[in-house]
Amino acid sequence: MRAPYKAIALFCLCLFAPPSAHAVTLFLDKGDLSSGVMDGPVTGENPLVTVNAGGLTELHLWAIPDVDANKTVVSVGLHVVASGPGANDLSALQFEIDNPLLTSGQRWSGTALTGGLNVDGKLVSDLRAVYIPLTLPAPAGGLSSATAASDPGFDSNSGAIHLGKLVLSANPGATLGPVELRLVVSPLLVTSLQSSGAAPAELVFFGYAASSPELAAFGGTKNDSSSVTADATVNIRRLGDSDGDGDVDLIDYAAFANCMNGPDQPPLQPTGCLEPFDADQDSDVDLSDAEAFSREFQ
Repeated sequence: MRAPYKAIALFCLCLFAPPSAHAVTLFLDKGDLSSGVMDGPVTGENPLVTVNAGGLTELHLWAIPDVDANKTVVSVGLHVVASGPGANDLSALQFEIDNPLLTSGQRWSGTALTGGLNVDGKLVSDLRAVYIPLTLPAPAGGLSSATAASDPGFDSNSGAIHLGKLVLSANPGATLGPVELRLVVSPLLVTSLQSSGAAPAELVFFGYAASSPELAAFGGTKNDSSSVTADATVNIRRLGDSDGDGDVDLIDYAAFANCMNGPDQPPLQPTGCLEPFDADQDSDVDLSDAEAFSREFQ
């Protein structure tokens, strides 16, 4: 059984500004490159995702800067700390830094995973990405001066930039219950290079608390600084437990019957079907899922 895991993501933002504080909010979200931000800065709440024991789920790392924040380079090292029931059974299968070819150049100058997955009690150990602009024009709303609103990974509704994807798995015999994820500053800290030595360091917020971005202790510039409120929650449940009450009974049987629609077809119900019943995660509820459901049915 593993100890609670953490994930490290090291990436950079950009800041050159008049002497005034700016801020960037880093958050985990269910939205991806295709759907854009779904929770985070839209509702001001942190996401809840559900994974069946023995199944997979994913979260995406985003950042949203102040609308008037000008940037050169800011490096941020992060852990994602897991705690609560089932934390020992949660592991990372993948963490990818998003590195699209922008219309004005690469978002990052380089990436490296120097530690690995599930190493030293961390979901992802020492994942780094660095962007260093060659020139310092005013930014176009993104995390770097080379990011334009038309570039992939830019959410035009929120002004957020997609930074990466974290794929999580729960062991088949995982303890059921919520696992809280928190962003925590790594030993590499949060650093800023600024055009004016008199300008204060850029503030870094982690997730949301009471519908507002939550400032890490010490402003995100000290090792182990963390958010207090969980930045995301992964709820581990049994396959087929549609109402989340810990069993798979006649109520769940009726829900399954209302969802099943055959292979390569969307479920009969528009919502609430795939998470509990799509055992093979092929985006339908069919006979193969019925067989898996029958093994869980009591």
